[in-house]
Formats: sequence, structure tokens, C-alpha cells
Amino acid sequence: MAPPSATTTSIQVAVRIRPTTTQDAASIPPRFQRAVVHPISDTTVAVDPVSAQPTSAGAGTGASPSSTGSQKKQTFIFDQVHPPDSTQHALFTSTAEPLLNHFLEGFNCTILAYGQTSSGKTFTMTGIDLDADPSDPHNGMGIIPRAVSTLFKRARALKEERGNTWNYSIKGSFIEIYNEDLLDLLADDGTGARREVQIREDKGHIIWTGLREVNVKNATEVMGLIRQGASMRRTNETDMNAQSSRSHAIFSLTLTQKKFTGSSPPPRSSSPLPPSGRSPSRLARPGSMYAPSNSRVSSPTFGRPGTPSFSTAMDRGGLRPPSSLGQQDDGGGEWVTITSKFHFVDLAGSERLKRTAAAGERAKEGISINSGLLALGNVISALGDPARAKTNTATHIPYRDSKLTRLLQDSLGGNAHTLMIACVSPAEWNAGETVNTLKYANRARNIKNRVTLNEKEEGWDDVEWLQTTVARLRKELKTIKENGGKGAGASTAGGAEPVEGASKKVLDQMVQLQSNYEDLRAKFTDRTEELTRLRRELAEKQGQSTSGGMNATARYEEIVGPVIEEYEKTINAMEAELSLNRAALRHTNDLYEEKEAELAEVTEKSQQTELYVDELKLRVSKLTEREASTEVCFCLF
Repeated sequence: MAPPSATTTSIQVAVRIRPTTTQDAASIPPRFQRAVVHPISDTTVAVDPVSAQPTSAGAGTGASPSSTGSQKKQTFIFDQVHPPDSTQHALFTSTAEPLLNHFLEGFNCTILAYGQTSSGKTFTMTGIDLDADPSDPHNGMGIIPRAVSTLFKRARALKEERGNTWNYSIKGSFIEIYNEDLLDLLADDGTGARREVQIREDKGHIIWTGLREVNVKNATEVMGLIRQGASMRRTNETDMNAQSSRSHAIFSLTLTQKKFTGSSPPPRSSSPLPPSGRSPSRLARPGSMYAPSNSRVSSPTFGRPGTPSFSTAMDRGGLRPPSSLGQQDDGGGEWVTITSKFHFVDLAGSERLKRTAAAGERAKEGISINSGLLALGNVISALGDPARAKTNTATHIPYRDSKLTRLLQDSLGGNAHTLMIACVSPAEWNAGETVNTLKYANRARNIKNRVTLNEKEEGWDDVEWLQTTVARLRKELKTIKENGGKGAGASTAGGAEPVEGASKKVLDQMVQLQSNYEDLRAKFTDRTEELTRLRRELAEKQGQSTSGGMNATARYEEIVGPVIEEYEKTINAMEAELSLNRAALRHTNDLYEEKEAELAEVTEKSQQTELYVDELKLRVSKLTEREASTEVCFCLF
């Protein structure tokens, strides 16, 4: 099955103007409490000119009116604009609900809440009243709980509609980026310590290792995960927000669907995953894009089903593996596995230290937050640069400047339907930050993502299936030899056509195995180069270290050491797979050569048969003439 073609789509941007709060009245000087941000239409927002630059303690932190161009009225156009009186329910139905359709179709989706501190990002994403009715348009439930409830409701409806031709499973995960450390908010090892998550990249796909994914059966279980993660997430009080988020948080749902695409009834076994959620193959592989940190990583797989046993595969006798896209059925159908991910991103807000009055640890957190948001802004600027779109040139995108941008690499310019919700404050006091937020959000509309349906045919990197294929080819070759011996003395077409068809199958099989071998070889080369680079960096660090820098070197070794060890494990696993694939490929080549020889032999016998038939026809013709001449002689006598 050919991979689905990619579709280009733009990032959707919605602006939400939060209403004036009691915190504004208490912390903002009265002369700057005036609302300067107004929605003009459903897609346009205007920012009024601001008055003279504030002279309060916090004023110096904001951009001056002249530097931001705020002496004149500014207008911005977006996909959606939500006024201060918009409800949580109305925001969900117009922004997140359409993305759920793409999510169920099998596409990755991301919702990103962006804006300054105290602009309402967490309220928009999570809200309040998590146990309330999601269909109630008047409660304070945010996007995440409403989306979760709607997702399970639609999944149950699909299950009732399609019956045993469709199955699904959902997993949830929750992480935070705190001071550039990536931490698992759902890790529960009994010690209270937070597990650190690592970021890996494979052929442009971002992989999170060491992350705990929890199977969930209903919306209530998801709400429990959200509460657990929210209780672990770091928040604190600043002068601008009593519950200020001190970290970026990403809540993710992974949906694995398995559907039968044939017209006949599906086979009995239609479970999308084995009970353990992992493949029973002898070489360990991650069960999803998120792999446990202590697992041996070979390649990212998307919720693949269990590897079949040798006897089962032999009984089936099919050419393709019983994988996510290749489990064939005698009735002409197959099981298709589709994996999609939905990321809900709640960013910590940008901060001005003088306005938040942050000090000590709070100041350090604010600097880390602003650093990550600056990197995000640089990525948005690079991706949304109009000159880049016009010239269609490949420019450097600084994804590696921050862990936040690394995590969002697929969402920004990658494989995902992405929605950015820019949350802004209407107060004149925050006009500088508001204009900056609107400018970045406006530029984000220029970013193009290439989304593809996450279907992937598995099995060609499965050693057990390759062994099954080799055994089946031997059995097929034996059958061809037996049939070829019987049909050699028959008609010309009778002996050649079966061998030609079988030879074509073996040739296709050999091409597929060779392609898989080349992919594994390229992956092995990439891992080797990465390992060499890390070792070189470690050697340079060790060479540059002095007696006063031993602590830094030790810290570097502590960070890089596990990475090198994991890559060595990965390379060892790949070497084993490459060896087995080479053996399978050599054996397939031998089979192909044997079948070609068999075909040549059958063709030669067919030609000999034709010559023999022609000779017999000639003899019959001569005998007929001789009989005719004999009859003439008898008549004369």
C-alpha cells in the first residue's frame, strides 16, 4: 500500500480577548485600565492608540508607544476573533471541535494557547468545573475536558455503527517543561520523584522516550489524569496572576484505530493491539512513538499489532505480513491500523520581571519561560516569513534552540493540523505585550504544515515475519517444481504461465526486502554518525576542561552517557536485524535464480515439445500422402 499523499494546510489562528478581571482593578493604575483591544468583526481585531508611556514602576518594562507603532490604530486579521463575552462552549465549538474530526480521521492535531501572563491561557485550555456537563454552554469547562468528552462520545457512536469492523484504544500523557527540564507529570514510582523525558528524532519525526502513557477507557479517567498532572504542575503567585503557570504543559491523547476495509465479514481477531500493548517479537520495539527509556529502540512504530507466530503465518500463506496494513483476509479485506495524536499545549505566559515583581526562584523561572517563548517566536518568524514562502527556499529553522520548539516541531511546519489561540488582555497597561502577541499570531498564519494520514505498513522490519516469508517461499518453490514437472509435456501455455507468475511474485518480494534492507542500512548509518558526533563532543569537552571545570564535564558526561549507551543498544539491535535481512535477501536471490532456471528449463522443454509436435505433424502428412498414392496404385491394378 503506497503511503498517503501529504496535504498542505495553514496554521489556523484564533484570538480571544479576555474580559477585565478583579486582578486588573487591583494591580493596574486606574488611568491605564481603559480597554484598547476591540473586536471589529468575527475575523478582525483593532488596537486603539495608547496614551503617554506609563511612568509607574512597571512601565519601563513595556515597549514604548513609538517603538511598537501604537500611536495609531492598528488592525489585525485572523481566522477567528472571540470577544470578551464569548463563552467557553462557544470557543470550543468553533475552534477545537472541527479538529476532532481530523483527529478521528487519523491526522495529528495540536491546539496551542499563546499569550502574555494572566491573559487566560490555562482557563481557555483547562477551565474550571471539570465534573460539569460538557454540553452545558454556561459552565466554565475548558477546551481539553470538552474535547475529551466529545471524543469518547463520537468513538462510542462509531463503534456502535461499525460493530466488529472497527476498534480503538486511547492513551493519555502529561508533561511539563520547567527550567528547560522535560518532566513527566504522570510518573508514579512511589518516591514522588518526577521522571525526566528525553527527546529523540528519527527521520524528521520527534520521539519522546521515558514518557508514561496511560490507557483510558472514558472521559472520567482522563479527567483524573488532568487533575493528577495539574496538581504536580508548578504554579505560583506573581503581582500579575495569583495562579501563574511556571512551566509549559502539554497534555496529549494518542488514538489507535483499527478498521476492516473489506466487504466481507472480518475475521474474529480484530484487536488493534495485543493485551500487553507491545509486540511479542524477539527484538524489542516501542509500542508507540513514545517509548520507555529503558527499551531498545529500533524505529518509531505507531501502535502496531502483535507479530504472528510461525505456524499461524504458514497456515495463512499470504504474501503480505499480518501487520497494521497487511493483515489480509480470505474474503478480500484487510485490517488497517491508524494512529493519531492530539496535543493540547498550555504555554506559560511571557513576563516582565518588574511588573510581576518576581525575585529569586520566580525570577529564574520567568527567565526560562521567556527564553523558551523567544525561541518559539524565532521559529514562528522563520516559518512565517513571507519572503520564504515567495522564493520557496529552504531556510534554517531554529527548532533546537529550546526544548519547547523541539517538542512542537511536528506542530509548526510539520505533520499536524494546528490551531493557535492567542489570548490577549484588553487593558491599555498591557498594550505593548498585546500588540506583540497579535503580530506573532498574525505571522503564524503564514506557516504551512504538510499533513498525512498516519497509516503505516509494518512487518518488513520484523525478523520473525521474514523467516516466515522465507519458509513460505520454499514451500511455494517446491509446489512450482512439482507442477512444472507434470505440465512439461502438455501445452505450451500450461507449463510456462504458473512459473512466470510465481517468478514475478518472488521478484516483487526480493525488491521489497532489498528496499527494507536499504532503509535499515541508512538508519544504521545515521545512528553511527550521531554516536560518533556525541563521542567527539564529549572528547572536546574533556579536552577543554580545566581543574575548575570538572563539575561541568561531569554534568555533561552524565547527560551524554545515557544517550551514547542507548544509541549503542540501538545500533546493536539494528546490526542484528541487518544480518537477518541480509540472510533473507541472499536466500530470496537464490530462490529467484532457481526459479529463473526452472522457467528456462520449462521453456526449453516447451520448445522441444513444439518441435516434436511439428515433426509429428510432418510425419502424419507424409503418411497421408503415402496412403493416398497406395490407394491410387490399387485402383490401377
